[in-house]
Amino acid sequence: SSGYSAQVCRENYDVLIDYNLLVSPDKLDFPDFPMSRQGEIHFEEVKRIFVGAQWIALIGFGAFVLRILWQRRRKDRDFRWLAMSSWVCLALVGLVGGGVLLSWEKAFVLMHQILFRNDYWIFNPVTDPVITILPDAFFFHCAAAIILFLLLGCIITGALYRIATRKYVS
Repeated sequence: SSGYSAQVCRENYDVLIDYNLLVSPDKLDFPDFPMSRQGEIHFEEVKRIFVGAQWIALIGFGAFVLRILWQRRRKDRDFRWLAMSSWVCLALVGLVGGGVLLSWEKAFVLMHQILFRNDYWIFNPVTDPVITILPDAFFFHCAAAIILFLLLGCIITGALYRIATRKYVS
């Protein structure tokens, strides 16, 4: 629906995704789309958020593994932190999912108001045509994926808690 071929959409999308990885180019340069200064600033802010989230995920996973190893070494049987992790994930699913279900548009705007201190996220398709390959449905599907990953985290930590505590119940 953007008016661009699937190949052009995919190539520019891939450039955007690569830009938001931990190890990535310093500058976003779309092969087929011009970009306004406000668009550049917005994508720089988005990159900081994505890179921060990736660092949090890596550090969190490392802390998770270290905690499990530490508990095994000490023969510590207190796994309530796993149950709490599961409940926190479930609360996030409820919060994010509830907001999306009540009003996708309002949740989308609120998320931008929380994460950004300007309105550069409101793109003009004339000056920033990349927005034409990132329609509202794309961001809705991103929100759905985030909710599913949170739910998966809830299930995994809950299952690990049950496995860990069942082992010691007698």
